[in-house]
Amino acid sequence: GDALVELARLHLSRAEFAQASLMFERAEMIGGHAKSAMLGRAQVAIETRDYAEALRLVRKVQGQFPGSYELDGYIQSLTSLYSAQKSSL
Repeated sequence: GDALVELARLHLSRAEFAQASLMFERAEMIGGHAKSAMLGRAQVAIETRDYAEALRLVRKVQGQFPGSYELDGYIQSLTSLYSAQKSSL
């Protein structure tokens, strides 16, 4: 699991978004790595400007991992980005 997350982060740092997303998805299926993997997928979504998907993933993390209060500000920022993106279309 740790290796998949690290490999996904490497792909993300190289802007290899499809590979990063795939590695995060695989890591998500391994016990104990779901939260970091979903947040990694959210980061991929942000990098590709898919704010709706990023927001969905972060909210999913917050729902599955109660007490993830650190995500409140993140959700507010993503909501603002998503609203701005929708209004510019």
